[in-house]
Formats: sequence, structure tokens, C-alpha cells
Amino acid sequence: KKLTLATGAIASPILVANFLNKSIRTRLQHNPTYFFSFLSFDKYFWKIKEIFVKLSNAEYQIKDNYFGKMFGQIYPCLIISNQILKVKFPFFKFFPSYFLSFLKKQVCLSTIYLDGLFSSTYMLINKNKVTIQSENNKFQSGYFKKINKITKRYFKFILPYTSVMVENGTDAHYGCTIPYSDKNIEFTTDEYGKIKNINQNLTIIDGSVLKNLPAKPLTFTIMANA
Repeated sequence: KKLTLATGAIASPILVANFLNKSIRTRLQHNPTYFFSFLSFDKYFWKIKEIFVKLSNAEYQIKDNYFGKMFGQIYPCLIISNQILKVKFPFFKFFPSYFLSFLKKQVCLSTIYLDGLFSSTYMLINKNKVTIQSENNKFQSGYFKKINKITKRYFKFILPYTSVMVENGTDAHYGCTIPYSDKNIEFTTDEYGKIKNINQNLTIIDGSVLKNLPAKPLTFTIMANA
């Protein structure tokens, strides 16, 4: 019988580990994500230098020597409730709700996604016990400082105390736990999503099989792959 799994980047490798009856340690990629907000007197965002490539009204791409391609999205602040703003960004806690509602009309939020290679998280599977091991704290403060400098080059009037690196997987997919490989390596898949060295009727079609997470949201990429 054929079995197709689309249970996600965490559940799928657990099921495969049970098929293999082995303990496995695998890379668990996510996109480190940077949030900030800025005053926008343009409708959506400032059009700055040549490196700042406009993709659409609410998306942009920045090329950097260290991070490579960085993908950004912009949202009108009006779509976020006052309560959520105060929780996510300390800056907004200083204002009463009536003034905050006015301020939101002049403010946009932006997310910047880094390539999944800049995440450092692993998943250890031992039978049905799963342990997530993250070393992101070692690197995130350095990433934060670098991205902070980059955003100031391209955006005017960034609001103080609104720039944050979000936690693991908070705003992006996990993936790459059973990645595609053209080599005969255990716990990888072939180009059709079939697990190597195991029952060839088992196919994975979720984000587990991606080789790397590019610096952008992956919902449609995962759907297209499936």
C-alpha cells in the first residue's frame, strides 16, 4: 500500500523514525524573523536606493553581503489590535488607546525573513520522545545588530523600541527535517519525496523534504510541492 505523509516538519520525521525504529537527530530549520515599525508618509513604504528592490506594494527584497537575499513584507498597522501591539512592541505601551488608534494610521509594520541556514535548531527523536535543541540565542543578538543597521539605511523614521527578533517558528514554518538529497544518506528523501533505505511506498509531501528554507514565507511553496 502507498502511504503519503503531510503531517508537518515535526510530526513527519517522528513517524519516519518509528518506521526505522531508530533514534535520530535532524536539523530543524526555520526563518529567523526581524520585526520593526516605522512612520510612513508614503502610502506603504519609502522607496530608497537601488539595492532596495520593489516587488509589489507590500513586499521588498534587500541584498546584503552577509545575509544574502532578505525578504520583507509590510503591513498597515491598522490591521493589528491595540492589545497585540502593546504585547509585541514595548514602544506602544506608553500610549493610551485613543492616541494609539490615531498613531496606527501613520505607522506600518514590517517583517524581514532570513534564510533558514541562519537558524540553529535541532530535533532529537528517541522513540516517541522528542527534544528540541536550539542554539539560536548564541547568534540572534548579532543578527539583530546587523539587521538593525541595514533597516536604518533603507527606512526613515523607524520607531524606537519596536525592533525585535521573534522566537523560533513564531512567524514562519519549520522545515527541512527529512531533506531531499541526491546521495544515499539515511533519513533523507529522493526527488519524489520517497524515504531512502525504507519502504519505497512511503512518500513525504510537506515542508520536511525541502533542502533549505529560502528567506521568504513558504506557504505557497509547500502547497506547490505537494
